[in-house]
Amino acid sequence: MKKLLLLLVFFPGILLAQKKAPFVSSVTAAACAGYGMVPDQAIPVCGTKVFHQGNVTTCTGPDINPTECPGAPFPSTRSFWYKFKCFQGGSLGFLLTPITASDDYDFIVFDVTGHNPNDVFTDHSLVLTLNGTGSVGVTGCSPTGTAVNECYTTPGVLLNKMPALVAGHNYLLMVTNYSNSPSGYDLIFQGGTAIISDGELL
Repeated sequence: MKKLLLLLVFFPGILLAQKKAPFVSSVTAAACAGYGMVPDQAIPVCGTKVFHQGNVTTCTGPDINPTECPGAPFPSTRSFWYKFKCFQGGSLGFLLTPITASDDYDFIVFDVTGHNPNDVFTDHSLVLTLNGTGSVGVTGCSPTGTAVNECYTTPGVLLNKMPALVAGHNYLLMVTNYSNSPSGYDLIFQGGTAIISDGELL
């Protein structure tokens, strides 16, 4: 009898552990909501200021399935969202440095001009540049990059070619910690010729 009770107590827990999502159990994390956690409440950014995010919140968000990387969805779990407007067209450069060197950070930049920010989950044509190579280290867009999109099929390529921004257009940047870690990052916009500002919000 005691053995049967033990099985009833522990066996369901084993089943739950096997069914956990790659990032976080839906039992322990709420849906992403609030300032900086969802596209329509993105954090405005501008200039060359370093944006320090000490940790990322473990919440669950919808997957993004960009056509540039078929079969490799980008979760919006453990993500922060940033918004900016281009006031002078040019190239976009930025670097994303994980606080924990072993963390795998991914990003997507969207052109959301004339769109609801939440359209990023359904309209894959809004993707401007992305990196989801599955490698750890500093990532972003820089003069040394060679392609605007780097998928899981190009492991080790952490730096993208700088995409062109258009004056008057609005953009979103999603930064995601793909690792099972709450550790954050530093984000700085540098190296590009485009002028961005938070003088006007989306």
